[in-house]
Amino acid sequence: MRGVKCPLCDSWVERMTTRKTSEGVTRRYQCANEHRFNTHERVDMRSVIVAAPQTSERMLDDGQD
Repeated sequence: MRGVKCPLCDSWVERMTTRKTSEGVTRRYQCANEHRFNTHERVDMRSVIVAAPQTSERMLDDGQD
């Protein structure tokens, strides 16, 4: 747990529970002022395509010699 703060009072929080669900992970937190909140985490399986400008005339190696 790194950098999690209460969305209401901005104090550091303690993770109370972690539960795995069919949709991902749900975590329950409580801050020093007893505010409670949940986070819901899931894996996004979308593909990532990176486009970069051509910086030289050399073509990238496709693994075939």
